[in-house]
Amino acid sequence: MPPFSLSTATPQWLAVCAIALAGWGVAAGAAVRWWRSGAGEPRPAGDLALAALLAATTASLGALVPDGPLSFSGVARLPEAWATQPDSILAFMGLRAPLVAMRTLGLSPTAATHLFTRAAAVADVVGVFAVARAAGLARPYAVLAALVVCLWPAHLRFAVELGETLPTAALLTWLALPVVASRREDGAPEGFGALAAALALLASISRPETPAFVALLAIAAAPRTRRSVIAGLTLGVVVRGAASALTVGAPQHAAVTIGRVLSNARSAQFGLLESSIAPWPWYVVALAGVLIGSAVPRPLRAAWSAAAAGLLVAFPVFGYEYNPVWGQSRYYLLLLPMTALLAVAALSRLDASAKRPFALTAGAVALVGYTAYALPLLTLPMDLQVERAFIAASAPPPGGIVIAYDGGCDTERHFPAESLVAAALSAGAPARLDYCELALAADQYTVLPLSHVLRYCPATLSRPDVLVYRGGYAPTGCDDALYAAGGLEEVVGADLVAHAVSPISTTACRDGAWDYVGRAHRACQYRVGWYRTVVRFVPTETPG
Repeated sequence: MPPFSLSTATPQWLAVCAIALAGWGVAAGAAVRWWRSGAGEPRPAGDLALAALLAATTASLGALVPDGPLSFSGVARLPEAWATQPDSILAFMGLRAPLVAMRTLGLSPTAATHLFTRAAAVADVVGVFAVARAAGLARPYAVLAALVVCLWPAHLRFAVELGETLPTAALLTWLALPVVASRREDGAPEGFGALAAALALLASISRPETPAFVALLAIAAAPRTRRSVIAGLTLGVVVRGAASALTVGAPQHAAVTIGRVLSNARSAQFGLLESSIAPWPWYVVALAGVLIGSAVPRPLRAAWSAAAAGLLVAFPVFGYEYNPVWGQSRYYLLLLPMTALLAVAALSRLDASAKRPFALTAGAVALVGYTAYALPLLTLPMDLQVERAFIAASAPPPGGIVIAYDGGCDTERHFPAESLVAAALSAGAPARLDYCELALAADQYTVLPLSHVLRYCPATLSRPDVLVYRGGYAPTGCDDALYAAGGLEEVVGADLVAHAVSPISTTACRDGAWDYVGRAHRACQYRVGWYRTVVRFVPTETPG
């Protein structure tokens, strides 16, 4: 398989990527230096053993939900895990840089994706354990906090999904470690300053809302660590600002109004409150932890509370999506570490008052019971999971052109469905997205969005080496244009059955109702397949 190539990368892209990789290098070196220093004490062997056990548990549980939801946004925003070359977008570089490094070193798209997602899930869980121990919580409570995150249904779903919220949550969790430890130890242990600065930089150039998180954590830190966090935050904001100024064609959000904020905040909290995928009572216990969880420093409790309040408003406005599996459940992964830590801090305080581990026992029993209820639901196949399996099993040999249905036929282009097709094809050979400027290679797939072909290079439809993939996401405008030109002839197809249907993925099964994963799930059957075009005449423009 040809290696990932940086030959098409712009100097600006390479500069931002280099800054991100330097941040990862500084963070790793600082963590090693702090670890060797021992802060004057030997590292507890029990903590190491428990951290290793939590890491193994998290990595193995990912096998229960193969490939996760595979959202369009994930594969489009992090193309380095499947494409043969980088795109021109400079966003999310804090997360994309490790993928660039892995692909450049020769890892396959599948190996890089699995390593990246499993490492992010493990880092998130182990980071919660580390922060809990640094805050002074006893081991049983620290383990419970880590398991609350590890076994949260949405966390399991997205622990193997090529997205950006889970790795960002892991970064912010580890950033909380020097903040907590520096307050408890009345200063910054060796290596903590550089670690805090590097993590602040990386978090700030990951997701758009993370600079606000970092600023709040800086307020909660001890003075020496605070200066390091602010330095990393400042550099990250400068890099992000420069990257935004250099990015062409960045998406534009609709204007935010008070009415929109209130309306969406009231009606779009599915992923937060849907009990079939989110054990929301833990949020109630976390609220108690804000007030009585004295094991967690008060400034950190205040910072996390302010961050959660801001996210509860921001996510429904900027990430408004209907389905709880696809919508807010992805965004609310950023809330999980703070929820688990605050909730367990409350349980610790209650048990200290009672002088018996009643609250710890009740929390553990509730976690085990809910997990037994939720795990069978998580194994139900989602629409894009079964489509990925079909594409991988039935893909044509590389070298030809694959045209994929996308979201540009009916409306202004928004959902890059062709990215999902390219990512699925990359399990067998490299895939590259093209937009009529064809540069075919015998050892790779060339994927084009259908709406672009219809509008700018419709003659491509008549080529003999073209196959059209019609998946669950098939806007009627694309169908109308193709059948007006002559239609499609099925080469290989299948009737797929999925239990979780996203409003932005499977148009074939939408009837106005939402198909949740959970108690209300129901099966949906729809046809997908590979087609050849039967062209009577070449269309000149996309309808609608």
